[in-house]
Amino acid sequence: MSTAGTQIPQDADTASQTTLIPHNQQPLVIRSYPSQSQLERSIQHAAAAQEKWARLPLSQRIAIGRGFMEEFGNMRDEIPLELTLQMGRPVSQIPGEIRGMLDRADYMLNIAESSLADVSLTNTDKAGFRRYIKRVPLGVVLVVAPWNYPFLVMINSVLPALIAGNSVIIKPSPQTPLAAERFASAFHKAGVPRDVLQVIHLSPELTSAAVKHPLVDFVSFTGSVAGGRAVDIAAAEASGFKGVGLEVCLRWSSDRSIAD
Repeated sequence: MSTAGTQIPQDADTASQTTLIPHNQQPLVIRSYPSQSQLERSIQHAAAAQEKWARLPLSQRIAIGRGFMEEFGNMRDEIPLELTLQMGRPVSQIPGEIRGMLDRADYMLNIAESSLADVSLTNTDKAGFRRYIKRVPLGVVLVVAPWNYPFLVMINSVLPALIAGNSVIIKPSPQTPLAAERFASAFHKAGVPRDVLQVIHLSPELTSAAVKHPLVDFVSFTGSVAGGRAVDIAAAEASGFKGVGLEVCLRWSSDRSIAD
């Protein structure tokens, strides 16, 4: 993931990150990193809150998803300049990302019931047995999000995870911290408990610790090849089996794209 315009701490003792406005390199916002113990508590709270969240009827979680769409839509006039100051895209292009994100959310909510329904295996039933596949939540999902289209990418992982009954921790790019915070605030206003959806700003070292944490059940990463490799290695070093989804960017070379 590109870090242009952002001061990324290189040592574990640095306790914060500073986002710089791309066009003038002036500080926009500073966000503190949690301590190891604070990160531990946040993950434990996410795991504890997930159990109650998963017990809600699917229809109620879908209704909350609809509420998120309404709350986020109410913010559409505040978002363009805020996002432009973080990552430099022209203000005129931001509404397109907002519309696209809401369209994706609408589609995923429309297919949620059918996608999460039990799959009957009647063709293999035996006398006295009913065979079926039941889809259940994973638990705690860590979403590592990029800076370039933060809302479009976050909705792809965050909404399905929440609707399926998981709790979610978003680790945003240090270039777009406010995007993740605004995104989460719309969910909170719609009724998602704060421990069920958290935004935590993390250094590379703390990100690795979160990936390895035994209570984190799945990691969804979108970003650079180097970042994806680091996440994959951390997951492999964790105890037990951890699901990982990697969507890595490509480096363009002449007329074709190749993996970094």
